[in-house]
Amino acid sequence: MQNQQRKLDDESLHIIKELQQIPESKKNFLTEIYFDVAITFGKRTEYRMLYFNFKTRKIFFLRHAKVREEILFSSLSQVGLDDKIKIIWNDLFGNATTHYIITQSYSDTVQIFYLLRTLSFHPLSRFFEEDFKHDIVKKKYSVKCKKRGQTAWAHRQMIIYNGEFILFGDNPHVPLTICPLSSKVSFNIHANYILEINTAIRKIILSFSNDQELNMTYNTLMTCEQFIRPPVIIKVRTFTSNKLAYLINSCRDICIKNMLYPDECVEHFAILCEILRAVTKKRSVTQGNKKEIMIEEDEYLKKPQTGKKIIYPEDELKQYCLTDDPKKYYKNFISVGKGGFGDVYKVQRMDEQGYVALKVLKHSVEERSEKMGVEVARMKLWNHPNLIKMIGCWLFGNQVFISMEYCSLGTLKTIIKSQPMPLQDIAYVIQCSLKGLEYIHKQGFIHRDIKTTNIMLDGNYDVKIIDFGLVVRINSNPSNRAGSKSYMAPEVIKQIPYNEKVDVWSIGCVAQELFETQPPYKEHGVIKGMFKTAVYGAEGLRDITKVPVDFADFINKCFIFESKDRASCTELLTVCCLILISL
Repeated sequence: MQNQQRKLDDESLHIIKELQQIPESKKNFLTEIYFDVAITFGKRTEYRMLYFNFKTRKIFFLRHAKVREEILFSSLSQVGLDDKIKIIWNDLFGNATTHYIITQSYSDTVQIFYLLRTLSFHPLSRFFEEDFKHDIVKKKYSVKCKKRGQTAWAHRQMIIYNGEFILFGDNPHVPLTICPLSSKVSFNIHANYILEINTAIRKIILSFSNDQELNMTYNTLMTCEQFIRPPVIIKVRTFTSNKLAYLINSCRDICIKNMLYPDECVEHFAILCEILRAVTKKRSVTQGNKKEIMIEEDEYLKKPQTGKKIIYPEDELKQYCLTDDPKKYYKNFISVGKGGFGDVYKVQRMDEQGYVALKVLKHSVEERSEKMGVEVARMKLWNHPNLIKMIGCWLFGNQVFISMEYCSLGTLKTIIKSQPMPLQDIAYVIQCSLKGLEYIHKQGFIHRDIKTTNIMLDGNYDVKIIDFGLVVRINSNPSNRAGSKSYMAPEVIKQIPYNEKVDVWSIGCVAQELFETQPPYKEHGVIKGMFKTAVYGAEGLRDITKVPVDFADFINKCFIFESKDRASCTELLTVCCLILISL
């Protein structure tokens, strides 16, 4: 018996129409969805059930209801569409893997592409159930059957909906086969109650108990049809069209190399240019005479006035400095760190009463006298057990030398490289860091460079915040970009006026790095990470299945996009106490 023309029944059409008219305010968030596809793994192609789980933020590749592979939403880097869906995802260290997904219908392609691409923009994206359930609005028929496998027949429960049929095995919650009933699907009835189903990617052979069940199945299928979704429309597909045509070549290459999407770059063009200026150190990153582009970039370059600069007597460097050679006081210089600021040495006191850290600032006094004064003044005047304490300061040979407490256990960055940090230790470190930051904020300052290399542990496991080279007064209304790119709050990246809440964002990045070994978006590179942070905010914890609720809540409070709604250090200390109590 050959395939006939299929036509969806009127009742299903009516239900679908009503579904499309539901206002967004009354829709339900999508929690999970399955698609039956073929996926490439290198040179081989295998069947998989593609399972999106929005509670765990993971994509699972299932085979016979068992997980074969899984991908975190946060690892999705780029999703493209040609004759197949192309996905590129990065592991935690930035190593890329590419898969191609072959679907059974164009409507499946549209749905999967939309989900994957949106999640690659931001892994916390939400979707509505009502936008994806058009093919299962009406259950039409359920029947037991057998499906032919490679070596044997297997028992299945077949459920036919208005737009697809599903085959289940022993587990009624996990589908083994989904067949969208698109125009590509055909049916043929054979002897011995056999139904042959040909799809775009496979042939399905089903066996029924009797002629009545076979005919009922066939006749029901002939009243089913998959909902036809509108085609995918991407307004900007290349970096040589629209506003992007006015980027200078080197900046266009940066965008392509970092797998940014042309359409989101056009939509957030001013932010893109701001980030490109930050990484290229160029005043302008566009070319040509297109008036609106020049106006847009010029407007963004106009930074708010920060008011008249005030020189504070307490920040005068020389009042804190001795003028003789620090080598009179210390011996056995051992280099323990280098950076843009200069060099750090572990040195021994001349009386051999222990070790200190000696920081030799890179720039001469004439170049950075004011900034050096601010840093030294803070170390001298601030007094808190979680802030590094200055022991002495010297101005010798036109260079500044600062001796301070020596932290023998090193930075947090160094510690987590050698071994994972238990959650209880993370909570302790973050709690101590917050106490230090709370003190800084109450003194009227912002640290602006909180990161795992600027928090250390001494020999007694006491936590010390170090490096006050970028501290600034809150009342100076800062808006300039400062700090380390992977730890910057959105407002810092965009160079709009900010306050002490930027340190809260950074402490969230530190907490996430201590738990997952990398700060937000690190696997996607600094440029893409900055762009996503500025546009969408933080990605949140990559794998929320591995953390207690209180810790996830802490991270979420740090990463609130609007700084006015972001928690303060005082509020976060309460959450830290709850975490420590619960562990």
